[in-house]
Amino acid sequence: MALMTKPHARFYLTTLFITFLLTGCGGSGSSDTPIDNPPIINEPAPFVIDDITYSTWSHSELTVYISDQSLAPADNPVMQALISDIKALSEPFAVHLQPWLIHLSENSPTITTKDGYLYLPINSNTNDSERQTQLLSQLMLTKRQQLQTSNTPLQLSDVLISQALAHLIAEQYFDLDNQYQSFSTTQDHFTDLKAELTEPSSTAFNPDSRWLIGDTTLAQGSGIALMQHALLHTIKNYPGSDLVSISTLPLDSFLPFLTKEPNLLPQVSDVRLRTPDISEYDQVPASEMHQLQQAHSSYYLHGLHTKKEVALSFDDGPSAYTAQVLEVLAKHQIHATFFVLGQNIQNRNADLIAIDQQGHLIGNHSYRHTDSSTISDNALLWQNEIANTNDIIYNLIGYAPRLFRPPYGRIRGDQIDYLTKRGMRTINWSIDTRDWHTQVVNQQDIEFAASHYSHPEAVILMHDGGGNRSNSVAALDKIISHYQNEGYRFVTLDVLFGIGRAR
Repeated sequence: MALMTKPHARFYLTTLFITFLLTGCGGSGSSDTPIDNPPIINEPAPFVIDDITYSTWSHSELTVYISDQSLAPADNPVMQALISDIKALSEPFAVHLQPWLIHLSENSPTITTKDGYLYLPINSNTNDSERQTQLLSQLMLTKRQQLQTSNTPLQLSDVLISQALAHLIAEQYFDLDNQYQSFSTTQDHFTDLKAELTEPSSTAFNPDSRWLIGDTTLAQGSGIALMQHALLHTIKNYPGSDLVSISTLPLDSFLPFLTKEPNLLPQVSDVRLRTPDISEYDQVPASEMHQLQQAHSSYYLHGLHTKKEVALSFDDGPSAYTAQVLEVLAKHQIHATFFVLGQNIQNRNADLIAIDQQGHLIGNHSYRHTDSSTISDNALLWQNEIANTNDIIYNLIGYAPRLFRPPYGRIRGDQIDYLTKRGMRTINWSIDTRDWHTQVVNQQDIEFAASHYSHPEAVILMHDGGGNRSNSVAALDKIISHYQNEGYRFVTLDVLFGIGRAR
């Protein structure tokens, strides 16, 4: 079957020359020369979508189209307020990657999305706070829709999650009142909503849903209030998560907390790297990783609960070995996380798309595999290694990753904090199979490390790129069988940490 991008994702052609040669997990040094992002290809304007004509509204940082010429003047107060609000969200959310459609109407906004755009319908009679909440709701809804398979209809769950998040984030970012926190709810309400959301025949969105407009037993907006309750308890359950980071989690992540008195899982106190340091290997010391984990809640070595779950992760791809890894994962019907290098994607678009289409998670592993800790200017780390790689990934699969794994596992505490402000989370590992050390480590060594140091909610480091990975591929069967025989479930890192995959 031919590989296809999602409808909203576009291919961008660049002339990037690859001079990077990996042996093991090695890479080139840092550079202070900014790397140009792929060129942004905009739609010609004016153009028509759903019988509405849009024209260009000039802005230096955003691609914006408007449906009403009354918005066109640069000093239009509505547009000035909207752009200010959009830019306030630019750090935690990748709002610059898609063109904005701003549709002014005298009617109440319709809850819908427009494929390939961040669609913002606004009522000409609304006030600033209503516009801000509408902006957030549409942003959340679009982000969630981007992760759906093609032609998936709008779901009631996505609407409720998006609106619940919008009011919570508006309260946090714009200091607006959140009316839904004072709603009175019962366990019957939670039970009924959960039953409806998990019933396949009734989950398609209906604007007249009683969970939005109310009925004789429900107040208007009750579904939003119930979902806010679930979202807030999700954050309590997953340390290091917040309203921004959970925004693209699947419905299944919230369902355990869609109850009057959710049971929060006990957290482990012993968070550490399980594989021991080997003095002759040039690797980040375990003590350094432990110190970072203790000081930064957005830095992870493994899951923080004791569920029998395990996450396979692969670094340095895509490469010629990626397809072989995918074949083994498909045989066992499990999913994994791939931390990819920006420069490797250019000649391996199809591999990246295959990773995404087969249900695996894609994370950011920098552009050139530069040791992050050697880059003194955090803005250059962001621009040269992370943001440009995120943009390349977005242009191919339709979302910019939220998870970052620093090359060699090396990163400074101030860099972790810098990335957190931009909506990222930093992920290392608890089990290093050392498959990167091909001169010393063989297939049996990889199998032993992965199984001998097993523990609940482990994060296993392997590689699908950066050198000869035939031993890594060959070891996968026994590694997977070992964990499955022990009763473990393989999950992707967004599920393990309660952090949405998309920024």
